[in-house]
Amino acid sequence: MSNTLPVRRNSGVVVRASTLRAIRQVDAAVRTEQAMLSGQARVGLWAMQEAMDLKAVQHELEQLNPDATEVLAILANTTLRCMTRIVERFGQESC
Repeated sequence: MSNTLPVRRNSGVVVRASTLRAIRQVDAAVRTEQAMLSGQARVGLWAMQEAMDLKAVQHELEQLNPDATEVLAILANTTLRCMTRIVERFGQESC
């Protein structure tokens, strides 16, 4: 059977063809998981930066117009909740 035929690698170690296939499958699975994790991290970092920027603008506008503080807080918090749902959805889809 071709599954049981030994294959000599450059290192001089004899490894079965089936073992090499299994190693390649594991390597492919690891690379896929790493890509998904990296994507999740990038989305999370982007969302945190956007949240920080949004809150900075909110604070700046509140200083310019203290009467708008409540409305600005509602708008900023609503936007942040929507962003959070997007990040959660992305995480669920890729898990």
